[in-house]
Amino acid sequence: MLNLGGFANPYVRGVGAVASTIGNDSPVATYIDGVYSAEKMSTAQYEFLDIERIEVLKGPQGTLFGRNATGGAINIVNRTPTEEFSGKLEATYGNFDTMNVKAYFAGSLTDNLLASIAYVHAESDGFIENGSIFPETSWDDED
Repeated sequence: MLNLGGFANPYVRGVGAVASTIGNDSPVATYIDGVYSAEKMSTAQYEFLDIERIEVLKGPQGTLFGRNATGGAINIVNRTPTEEFSGKLEATYGNFDTMNVKAYFAGSLTDNLLASIAYVHAESDGFIENGSIFPETSWDDED
């Protein structure tokens, strides 16, 4: 995985693309639960809390997923909810007012309806400041 300019560019068996411009199609297709993600290069940096598995298929992939992906395909499969209630809650706090909250809950709502919900929140004041051009502006805030 190559990380350039805030985008993660996946490589499978040495095949990938460095360019991360609008309209540039990656040779490694990214899918979430079998659905193609058009935000191919930034998808790899999403935070997932309820992943069941990640499938990496070597390329070329044109038959299985119906898209010509020279390098291959990455399929992120989320956890399927079960009748039994399950959950996870995680919270952290650190320097520069860095706060992360992650929560996942799943279970049966009725006899015939299962549901799951995941929530991720991150924020930070950052520590890189440029006081000469834009006073009191932090360049690496996260929200």
